[in-house]
Amino acid sequence: MSAITFYSPKESLRLIMGKWKLTGQNFPVWKMHLDNVLNAQGKRYMIEKLITRPKCNSPEKDFAEYFKFMADESDVMSIFSFSTSPEFTADLRVKYCHEVVKNIENQVGFYKNSGKYLIMKEIYSLKLEKGQSIKDNLLEMRRLFKSLSRMGYKMIQEELVHLMWFSLTDEIRTTVSAYIGEPKMDVAKPHEDILASLEPKPSAAAELMDSDWIDELGDLSCPECGSKDICSGNHICNHLQGFRRRETLRKDRSNLRVGEGTMLVAEAVGSYSLSLPSGLVLELENCYYVPKMIKNVISFDLLVDQATPSNGLYVLNLQENREVYHISKRSKEIEDQTYLWHCRLGHINKKRIEQLQKGGLLGSFDFRPFDNCESCLSGKMTKQPFNKNNERASELLGIIHTDVCGPFSHEARGGYRYFITFTDDFSRYGYVYLIRHKSEAFERFKEFQNEVQNQLDRNIKFLRSDRGGEYLSQEFDNHLMEFGIVSQLTPPYTPQMNDVSERRNCTLLDMVRSMMCRSSLPASFWGHALEIAAHILNRVQTKSVEKTPYEIWTSKKPKLSFLKIWGCEVYVKRPTSEKLKPKSDKCIFVGYPKTTMGYYFYNPTENKVFVARNGKFLEDKFLTTENTRNDIDLQEVEEDVT
Repeated sequence: MSAITFYSPKESLRLIMGKWKLTGQNFPVWKMHLDNVLNAQGKRYMIEKLITRPKCNSPEKDFAEYFKFMADESDVMSIFSFSTSPEFTADLRVKYCHEVVKNIENQVGFYKNSGKYLIMKEIYSLKLEKGQSIKDNLLEMRRLFKSLSRMGYKMIQEELVHLMWFSLTDEIRTTVSAYIGEPKMDVAKPHEDILASLEPKPSAAAELMDSDWIDELGDLSCPECGSKDICSGNHICNHLQGFRRRETLRKDRSNLRVGEGTMLVAEAVGSYSLSLPSGLVLELENCYYVPKMIKNVISFDLLVDQATPSNGLYVLNLQENREVYHISKRSKEIEDQTYLWHCRLGHINKKRIEQLQKGGLLGSFDFRPFDNCESCLSGKMTKQPFNKNNERASELLGIIHTDVCGPFSHEARGGYRYFITFTDDFSRYGYVYLIRHKSEAFERFKEFQNEVQNQLDRNIKFLRSDRGGEYLSQEFDNHLMEFGIVSQLTPPYTPQMNDVSERRNCTLLDMVRSMMCRSSLPASFWGHALEIAAHILNRVQTKSVEKTPYEIWTSKKPKLSFLKIWGCEVYVKRPTSEKLKPKSDKCIFVGYPKTTMGYYFYNPTENKVFVARNGKFLEDKFLTTENTRNDIDLQEVEEDVT
């Protein structure tokens, strides 16, 4: 399926004019579109008046108006050049835009009258030819009627019915003879009856005003409400589910006029994928998102513009429904956006995902519960809740919770066996550091202290920890006293009193095990998974604070669009490549660098981790591939005492 390209407002307006090129006979339509385009750009004055260069002693306002006029002159001239046929090139060789319009009006004066004559001649000479489809004949008649109407000539209903009647054969004329002579006739009624009388089965009646024109499509009505509209100039949808790409509309270009002149606000426009009962997908381009619209509308006029006439039918190019994955089938989980974000966010729980979705941080999709995640069942376990009656901090860095976790049964890349966490009580924003020995805890604390106090221009007031030996050294104690930091220790043999750190460590390890179970990476990558888990926890809601920790810590909302599923395969372009060798390597995504933009990738062939700005992530393949259950027993073990 081809990608949908969005253009800037200026480019979009030029494309509109490019579609309606001036040929002479279409001058009224071309002039109408030109007026609309120039009005939208605020430049219609260019074809109405001339602004001359002000005198030297004129006020600055006059000079500003003149310079704007000259700048707009080039833009409008480019629109003329873009939207006129070669025979009008000579009319563009003037200095000002209003002269161009006058020259064109003089040249097409002949076309205004001759154009009507030619169309009328074509209407009166239109006859159903042998082998021609009835529908094609009537559609051609309707097209000519519309062309005549656009040129300012209105035909009465009775005249239209007679012309349709005379274009048919003697055998078919009897179908509409009952309508001849009636004082009030509707052109659509005999038109429908003509088509219906020619069909052997009522269910296959090809009613032009409301028809399933292509059998392969199945029912073209909206799956939500069954609404379809041949008169509408736009596709309209009142929900976001199904939009692949969309662009938010400015307030000055977001009003749509619907039935009886009612104005509704369109919040966005984009590409909507309509799944049909036949299993195919119809891509509705330029579909407007209008939340207050009662029904969804499919514009048949736009579908006809996209289609190619063939043997009385309009043929549309459709795509196989390979991108629609049903929530009930785990083999097609990519469509289930909730599960996709569950994997991207390190297997956090459903409630947190729902909170992020309601807060607008995950884009637009319908939140739906998903089946049990086997990776979570394998990697997580239930523990009794810890005490929650401790006093809370009232400001950032008021209380810092810390704990050392390890040693672990597997050594992480780099020789790490432990990690230490620092969690701010007020925001729940946390830091995690991989360490090789518990004795490194003091150095990591000083690193943490320098960074956060410099960033926030605040001082740490309390450091809450258990009675681990790494926190009880004289060196650590002297440092805390020097900086006026009060050490708060839990009672002996009650680590659960250090509940914030214990809960943070438990959550981090649950996420790590779940991510490791889903991936094919060896156990030594638990350090990379841990850093990603900490990165994610800072950007999702917790039960303890109303906003995300990141938002409280930085006063900015987190951006989650860059998140990818940890452990998924990705193709990364090589910095330099030889002519006959592949230009990219198949790697595995393992992390987000802290000090540079981009991603961490692991190249299994070279057994190295490197940073690259981007790559082609195979998240679809990762989710649709059967879970291999990479069982990794990542547990804390007894520390060797020598």
